Amino acid sequence: MTKFRTPAVASIMLMVLAGPAVAQNAPAQYDIALALDPAGSALSVVVEASGLPCQGDVARVYLNRGLTLTETIIDGRPVEPVIDPAGAEPFWIAASRAIDIPCPREKARLSYAGPGQLHRDGRNQVAPELIELSLYGGWYPMTAIDRPFTWRLRTALPEGWTFASVGAASRTEPGRIDVTSDRATDVVLIASPRFTDDSVEIDGRRSRVLISDDAPIEARQVAAGLAGEAADMSAWLERVLGPVEEGRQVRPELVFTRRGGPLSYSRLPLIVTPQASLLAPGDRPLGLNVRHEVAHFWSRSEGAANDWISEGVAEHLALVRTGDREGDDTRRSRLDLYRQQVEAAGRGVSIADTHTDETRAYINRYQRPALLLDAVQASVGRPALETFLRRLFALGSSLTTATFRSLAVETLGEPQATRISACLISMDWPEVCGGIDAPRPVT
Repeated sequence: MTKFRTPAVASIMLMVLAGPAVAQNAPAQYDIALALDPAGSALSVVVEASGLPCQGDVARVYLNRGLTLTETIIDGRPVEPVIDPAGAEPFWIAASRAIDIPCPREKARLSYAGPGQLHRDGRNQVAPELIELSLYGGWYPMTAIDRPFTWRLRTALPEGWTFASVGAASRTEPGRIDVTSDRATDVVLIASPRFTDDSVEIDGRRSRVLISDDAPIEARQVAAGLAGEAADMSAWLERVLGPVEEGRQVRPELVFTRRGGPLSYSRLPLIVTPQASLLAPGDRPLGLNVRHEVAHFWSRSEGAANDWISEGVAEHLALVRTGDREGDDTRRSRLDLYRQQVEAAGRGVSIADTHTDETRAYINRYQRPALLLDAVQASVGRPALETFLRRLFALGSSLTTATFRSLAVETLGEPQATRISACLISMDWPEVCGGIDAPRPVT
C-alpha cells in the first residue's frame, strides 16, 4: 500500500481539487491557473480539481517527468506525494510519470513548474513564438485517456498574441484569458504572436484558419482548400451520423503550427497540424488527413483497448468521403496500399489485443479496421453500414469492442457480425477481412 507522510515544509504551484471519494463516477473538475513565460521557455501551474478517481485511499495522477512538484495539499493538509510508485502501469503518454496522493474527500491542490519543452519534437512547448499545450505533453494532471472532465483555464498571454482553445473563451482584462469547457477530454491552448486569421466561408459555414504570418502564398492556398474540405466533411457527417451534440453545428477551426514532428490531432472544434506539412505532406494525403481528424469529432471511444474503433472508423469515414470528393479510384488506391502494407507486415497481434503490443498500432488501428469496414460495406451496401455507424456513435462513452460486436449482430445480421468478430481477433488478415488471400509469413 502507498504510504504518505506530512512534510515539514510544503511549497506547491499546482492545485487540484478532488471531491468526496463516494462521488467518483462524476466527471472530475479542474480549475487551472497557468503562468506562462514564453521568453524564458518555462511554465508554472496551480490546479484545483474535484472528483478525482480513487482506488481505495489513493488517487493516482500522471504528469510530465520534466515538471517538478513544489507543493501538494489534500483537504487543506500538506502532504508529500509518492512519485513513480512501485508497480505503477506505464501511461499512454510516454513522457509522463505516476504520482500517488491521498484520495481527497473535498479538495486536492498540486503546484508544479518546469521547462517549456515538454516533448522532443515540439508538439508541446512554451517558446518565444509558440505555445502549444495538450495532453501529449502531460502538462496537467491526467488520470485516464479520453475520460471527459470539466475544466477552467486562466492564464495571461503577451500583448499581440492570438490563441485558440477547445472551450468557451473570454478576455477578462488586457492580456488575460479565461477558458471553460464542459466534459472535454483534453485541455488545449495554442497561441502565437505570428498567427494570422485566414478564415474562409464555405456554404455559409465559417472555418477559422490560423497560420503563420510568414507562410508562403502556396501554403495559404493549400490551407484554405483544407478548410473547405473540413467544412464539407463536418456537414456530410452531420447528415450521415447526426449532430456531434444536440443543437450544436460543428465549425472546424484549423491551426497550422510552426513546430516539428508529424503529429496532427483534433479536439472539437480544433484540428491542429504542423504548418510544414502544407508544402511537404509526406506519404499521407492532406485531404485524407483533415477528413480523418474531422471524423474524430464523431468517432471517439474511451480507453486504449477501444482506440481501434476511434481511429479505424475515422479512417473509414475519411476514405469514403475522399472517394466522393476525389473519385473512387483515389479511395481504392489508398485501400490497395493498406492491403499491401498489412500483407507485408505478416502475422501478428490482433486488433482486439493491440493495446498490449503497440508495435503494430498503425496497422491495427488504422489500416486493418478500414479494410474490414470496406469489405463489410461491399457486402451490405453503404446505406446499411452508415445506419450501423450512426447507431454506434449514439452509444457515446459506452462504445467498446464488445458493444461494437453486439450492435453488429442487431444492425448488420449474424453473418456480418461473425465476420467482424473473427477479424477482430485474427492474427492473420485473410481476404474475408479485406486482405490478400495468400500465405502470410510469421514475423
